[in-house]
Amino acid sequence: MKMKRCFVIMNHSLKSEQTAELISRWGVSEVITLPVGLKALFANLPANETNLTQLTKPFTDWLTSETISSSDLAFIQGEPGVSFYLVHWLMSQKINVLHATTPRIVAEQEEAKTSTFLHQYFRMYQFSNAI
Repeated sequence: MKMKRCFVIMNHSLKSEQTAELISRWGVSEVITLPVGLKALFANLPANETNLTQLTKPFTDWLTSETISSSDLAFIQGEPGVSFYLVHWLMSQKINVLHATTPRIVAEQEEAKTSTFLHQYFRMYQFSNAI
């Protein structure tokens, strides 16, 4: 039986509870993160680039070189347009893609407002049949 991997595309690290959920709920045996250079690129995507195919090519090339397969998962969190493009590309390759749900907890003290985001769970991306 092939081991299920999860490819993580974001510019920071997973929280321990996220990794635990990938293992326990989604059956992941290996979490694969972006190489350092791609993580830095994902953190600083050029805002003036309009060609998403060109902009996402380093990431799709990496996924292809890692021989991602339909038994694997992906988790993407980042710039919305690039994330949407990559989700669509992965789903066209028959890869299930996850996103994190995070309730926002706001604490207000005098004139300061602090927001905390806590991992709730992963949910699989789905497209409407109307699209």
